[in-house]
Amino acid sequence: MGSRKSKVNCPTKDLTPKQIELISQRTNLTEHEIHQRHSVFLEQYPDGLISRQQLYEGLCEGWPEGQIDKFASHLFATL
Repeated sequence: MGSRKSKVNCPTKDLTPKQIELISQRTNLTEHEIHQRHSVFLEQYPDGLISRQQLYEGLCEGWPEGQIDKFASHLFATL
């Protein structure tokens, strides 16, 4: 996901305990909620990757009245 220079090759799609802890600290989600959202993401994107267009469409669903063009581009480039 994101620009070519920011891609990290991850051999597994599983979350590590350290990743779960970091996500929990930054989002206040429980470990159970993180696993649920991760499972949903992998159902939608089995290879674990999301295209710029898919990100844009997802943001449009979440904020249908928002102007998310610049935000979506910036978000995709930084991820």
